[in-house]
Amino acid sequence: MKAIETRYKGCRFRSRLEARWAVYFDAEAIKWEYEREGIKLPSGPYLPDFWLPQVSMWAEVKPGEFTHLELRRCHELADSTGFPVLLLDGPADVRSYFAAEPGESEMAFDYIVSAFKNYHRDEHRFFCSTGEASWPNPARGESAVPGINRHSVGAARGARFEHGESGAAPVHQEEPHVPRRSMPESWEKNPRILALLERIAAIDARLPLATAPAELDTLIKEKYEVAMEIKDLTRYGWRQFRPYSDG
Repeated sequence: MKAIETRYKGCRFRSRLEARWAVYFDAEAIKWEYEREGIKLPSGPYLPDFWLPQVSMWAEVKPGEFTHLELRRCHELADSTGFPVLLLDGPADVRSYFAAEPGESEMAFDYIVSAFKNYHRDEHRFFCSTGEASWPNPARGESAVPGINRHSVGAARGARFEHGESGAAPVHQEEPHVPRRSMPESWEKNPRILALLERIAAIDARLPLATAPAELDTLIKEKYEVAMEIKDLTRYGWRQFRPYSDG
């Protein structure tokens, strides 16, 4: 599916997904600069999507899982500039996000990209962990991802860009689904797991349309409960049962 160029706050975004991330940053009072400057990397010139000046981080947006080439270029960007690169795969969600770190070949930290405890303003950083386990982690007594405002997520997903390039009435646009990647053979043969994956896909399709806070909370809670059931059946981590991109 071709990306939809979208105008928001005087910027012309190359995709509606990028514009939705700008809406999310605004909802969290996170300052952003879109396509601030081109960077000369070993593999060639590169134009990062976002610069987040309060935390001195780049942010790259993709509709789904980053490819090997995309990851390599993000690591090059981190090494060349000395600043981490957030890997924002899919629309804003109630989850943490990994980053390519300068001088590191692996993703060592995952971040809560939000105004949690005003760390971004007062300490110029996002709240993060060692990357050993993503949030939420029931083993640590967590029932939800700490520090993420679900209403900000809802604002980004439900943003209506009323006056686009064509001036036509707004129509809900689905971001492209990401095909399932390296699904274990046992998953393919387990009808219960496949049914649960379809439930998550159905919830993801409804999330962008949720406008009432109570409705959004209900959908997010339902998605988490389904994800926990998949985890019990597969022993896979939180990220592993997100085989679909959120629309």
